[in-house]
Amino acid sequence: MKSSFPPKTLLSPPNWKLYVSISRLRRFWFNVNVWFRVTVTSSSNETTFAAAAVLIPWSDVTLLGPYIPGEVGNNAQPDWFLFWLEGALRIFPPIEFGIPGTFVVSGPFIAGVVLPGLIFTFLALYPFLEKRVYKLSGEWHVLQNPLEIPLRAGTMLGVFSALLILSAAATNDILSRMFGVPIEVITWISRVAVIVVPVGLGVGLARLSRRRLDRRGRTVPQNAVEEQQRYIAA
Repeated sequence: MKSSFPPKTLLSPPNWKLYVSISRLRRFWFNVNVWFRVTVTSSSNETTFAAAAVLIPWSDVTLLGPYIPGEVGNNAQPDWFLFWLEGALRIFPPIEFGIPGTFVVSGPFIAGVVLPGLIFTFLALYPFLEKRVYKLSGEWHVLQNPLEIPLRAGTMLGVFSALLILSAAATNDILSRMFGVPIEVITWISRVAVIVVPVGLGVGLARLSRRRLDRRGRTVPQNAVEEQQRYIAA
């Protein structure tokens, strides 16, 4: 037996007026409930933020002291995902070149514009470079062990280690204060490390990956099917 809602008897005059009133009342109560929850949530968040601003020493002037413009370092730090860019700006040598009277290319421009552009361009072109070097074919839609392709393993480790070192260089003033080392020493250590460490780690991991393939009698898989069969066999 089929049932209908609302019942036909309820919709028949004069009960339809009662049904409309109940519907409006339910809609009104729903809106009041939503408004109450939003108000309580917003009020609790604002109360939490206000209490945190008063009770938690986010920037304790009594501990850090006032800002001194003449100092090399300060406590201004960017968001974590821009640490590497801040580090590049801090450790890049103060060089300038250009044509007098026309344009000047300075160190901050190279570190803040040219270097990020080169990094992102390289990361965008790397898949095509890898495909050309190893003569890969077809489309790849499977997960793959990075050690199966030595160039990829070494390159990615080198790039990310360079970004981590640049991120650490963004806190050179804090590291100088923490370890009691002059900030110039921290800057020069970062300049040398950002060149030597990524190259050493990248070349080392690429050789390790190549030796791993040689020990197992394998070569770089040429397509996704071969890689998938290798994964199933493992």
